[in-house]
Amino acid sequence: MARVALAWELGAGLGHAMPLSQLAQVLLDRGHEVHLVWKDLASCNRLFGRGLESGRLHPWQAPLWLHRLQGLPEAASYSELLLQAGYLDADAMIAIAQAWRGLMTAIEPDLLVCDHAPSALLGARGLPVSKALFGNGFGIPPACSPMLAFREWESVPASRLADADARALATCNQVLAALRQPPMAALHELLAADENFLLGWPELDHYRSGRAAQPSPSWGWPEARPMGDQPVWPSTSGPRVLAYLPRDHPAYEPIVACLSTGPWSTLLVVAGAADEEARRFSNSRLHITNRMIHIPRGLETADLLLSHAGSGSLYHALSAGLPAVLVPTHAEQMLIARRVAATGAGIVLWPDEVRHSLAMAIEAITGSAGFAASARALASRNGAAVHGNVLERIAARCEQLSAPGR
Repeated sequence: MARVALAWELGAGLGHAMPLSQLAQVLLDRGHEVHLVWKDLASCNRLFGRGLESGRLHPWQAPLWLHRLQGLPEAASYSELLLQAGYLDADAMIAIAQAWRGLMTAIEPDLLVCDHAPSALLGARGLPVSKALFGNGFGIPPACSPMLAFREWESVPASRLADADARALATCNQVLAALRQPPMAALHELLAADENFLLGWPELDHYRSGRAAQPSPSWGWPEARPMGDQPVWPSTSGPRVLAYLPRDHPAYEPIVACLSTGPWSTLLVVAGAADEEARRFSNSRLHITNRMIHIPRGLETADLLLSHAGSGSLYHALSAGLPAVLVPTHAEQMLIARRVAATGAGIVLWPDEVRHSLAMAIEAITGSAGFAASARALASRNGAAVHGNVLERIAARCEQLSAPGR
């Protein structure tokens, strides 16, 4: 039996918790001990249920930078993401890294799997533990100096990228000095690991062009878990729109207004909506729920996905051959949304375009067979042969990485 720690530090929502929980379940089923060191443990009961009573599943709160810095520009590279996550404050990061190191010392894992958890990797440097990266391409950037810009729709000066790398590297090396570990020569060394479990499809990789010189094979995307409430569609006839949005989406109100009056039958899943609000804004055209739904059944009966381009719902929809209207709110979502649009399987809108363009985008996709055909072709290229056993293959590799004296 191996002891595996699954760490999650940056980012939000089920896009991290769901794939990690699926990997955790496969590892548990194979007889291993799993420690969840997560940013947000609130979803654990929904994801694991009575599994939390298992003597081999242990949740821990991840050490985090809790502040939000004001006055910094939108992050344009992974190094700037680190600066916004505390890497401008060496004293704070020393404490956070020491906390991660203390957890690893207490847990004594054979393998540390990190989903967007750079400080876990920093704190664990020098410890006798194998390490793996896990997640979509955004959290696993190519190893280069300076780290690549990802805001590809803007011009980012090379000097800005180099400066961000230098500042984050200086903080990392102060932390490593406090931990009595050798310094790093380049910032990308922070993400050095024994294995990269890069989830997704090559066409949708956030760093697709930048990764060309350093190919890292994609492992695919895990199938949707058959759990949650049965989908309830409004009584209105017409194309069925399955929608996923966070309640704090900047275009939430115009999206709801459009869906509540449009000629479609829409099931809208809203993370963070109150029960009363869900009931108040539902009508014969729009059903709003704040609960997890049974994704496979929802996709079986839908014609279109509308979302903020969260990786989970997007990959599940594309795997089912559904095209998408995507309204991303930050760079990670915008990158994958642009990749989808480039394949012909969807349309991308900025939040400020929703009020005037959302209805036209939905009508364009439901009125043309080309978008669905592109989605099916994309799924066919990436799929059926390996799609169903992604997590089993990853778990088998985890066992190899955990083996004594490997």
